[in-house]
Amino acid sequence: MGIPIVPALGLLFAGISAFGQYRTGVAQRQAKNQEAYNLELQAEQDSIIALQNENRRRKQASILLASNLAEQAYNNRYDNSFDAFLEENEAVVTDDIGGIQLSAFLNDRVSKQRQEVARSEGRAFYEAGLLGAATTLGTGYYNYRRLS
Repeated sequence: MGIPIVPALGLLFAGISAFGQYRTGVAQRQAKNQEAYNLELQAEQDSIIALQNENRRRKQASILLASNLAEQAYNNRYDNSFDAFLEENEAVVTDDIGGIQLSAFLNDRVSKQRQEVARSEGRAFYEAGLLGAATTLGTGYYNYRRLS
């Protein structure tokens, strides 16, 4: 006796549908992995920008210090108030650089969390695709056995 055509077609279409679900899960996982990679690249760029900002602030402070020292030397005036001014200037620069570094650190942590979320979502999409494919195959096989 041959294989009944209708149940066999149902099994075939279940297999095709299962393969589609599996490929959808794979594609979604790949998309999320790419998203995580893009976030990683963006974090590296942000880190470089923060370093550039830090270096720019240090250079700006150095130029201002040199200018103030030159002015004091030109005026032949040096007293305790100028020392206090220099100390305050140094404190401001240190605070500015600390703020830049803290901001860069926090941005990096947020980026790493977003990367992990994207990867987790990708794994979940992949697993959902596998489970959907397995369910479709199981249902197709059940229907095939029931109808044949």
